[in-house]
Amino acid sequence: MLMLTITYPDLFFIESHANPLNKNSIEVVDSLPYAKYMKSTRYRDDKENFQKADKLDNPSLKKENNGEDIEHILLIGIDSRRRDFKNGRADTIILASINKLDGDIKLTSIMRDTYVKIPRYKNNRINTAYAFGGAELLKDTVNNNFNLNVDKYVVIDFRGFEKVIDILGGIEVDIKKHELKELNRCIVELGGSRTNFVRQRGLNHLNGEQALTYCRIRKVGNGDYDRTERQRRVLQSIIAKVEKMKFSQYPKVIASMYPYVKTNISNTESLRLIYSYYNVKDWKVESMQIPTDESGKPKLINSMWVIDPDIEECIKFIQEFIK
Repeated sequence: MLMLTITYPDLFFIESHANPLNKNSIEVVDSLPYAKYMKSTRYRDDKENFQKADKLDNPSLKKENNGEDIEHILLIGIDSRRRDFKNGRADTIILASINKLDGDIKLTSIMRDTYVKIPRYKNNRINTAYAFGGAELLKDTVNNNFNLNVDKYVVIDFRGFEKVIDILGGIEVDIKKHELKELNRCIVELGGSRTNFVRQRGLNHLNGEQALTYCRIRKVGNGDYDRTERQRRVLQSIIAKVEKMKFSQYPKVIASMYPYVKTNISNTESLRLIYSYYNVKDWKVESMQIPTDESGKPKLINSMWVIDPDIEECIKFIQEFIK
């Protein structure tokens, strides 16, 4: 069995853990009280038989979860083109809550314009927390406002995101007709190649540049609300692709991703997480956005257009969703 004997000298000093996947067999399922805000998918593709002595085949899988078996990781996408992770705002803020016992993955997008209290600073949009104090301050801001206890994070910038998608061999995404023109416009805006234009709607195999611009679309549909949904779709496709990988592929993929992300997840912890996730046979991925239409309203505050949240309602939605 492949263990920690693989050595990459400084591989995880700043570490990467982007979850990859391919979505060949995805069934969309109606979500419970969050139908308007949540997409639910279950991946039913057969995994390679990697059920050895450590197989998660025990009665504890059946017991009710009390929160201790849920791993929270804050996924942060910044709008910086530089490689130092020190500049830019958080363009994407997604809380990934992973239940290692029953295979549930809950993705909670936090709208970047949400007006919140930022520790040691004046109230502002939540995405500015990263500009003020990096991932640590953004993590503290998320925890303090939404009554959470998240300690792990992964940060990636534009070019890093492109590289990670390409390392995974691209992803499958269903492109809607009204998204095509804007996707191609974003490719030009980011200095991309016209050879990467997406020519038709429907299921497309996207490379890194195409996937990045798809995540950036926000001038069609319902603005930033639809954009956060696109970002979660891409993350679901990444998850689907990772699920199909052989366990022996993970160390090499992580090593390739390493230069493009920043994280506080250690080497040992990363491999432990990967192994425990790999043993789950049937992942179920659900997603939602905070604030919902009911728990946040656009408002002009201090000359800024923001989403003014009902924090108590947001906390209630999050807690009911991730438990």
